[in-house]
Amino acid sequence: MAEKKAKARPAAKLESTIASVAARVSDKAPKSPGPIVLRASDTDEEFSVQGIGPRAKVSKGAPAGEPAVTVRGPSSVLQSILSGEMEASRAFAHGEIRVRGDLPYLEGVLKDLGLLECE
Repeated sequence: MAEKKAKARPAAKLESTIASVAARVSDKAPKSPGPIVLRASDTDEEFSVQGIGPRAKVSKGAPAGEPAVTVRGPSSVLQSILSGEMEASRAFAHGEIRVRGDLPYLEGVLKDLGLLECE
């Protein structure tokens, strides 16, 4: 039982961070009809972000439709990227995260948030 509690804390923190970051995206960021999905490979948690900006909705579990982009990696790495402690392109280049889907869309969102330093 203690093991489940230990896994729940990082997932709850990650979910909170995702919601906070999604709400900070400006209206200048690109839009996509599909959600952004984040999968924590170490905890098997999956979060779906539908919409971005103040009206963003974060839900636990698989999205209803086809995701625009899916990012997969350990919860600690996802947390570090979203909190600005780790640069997203470096995590990708080092194989710490895997990305599938509309990369230009994700790039635009991350640049809008100041979480991507590439040109």
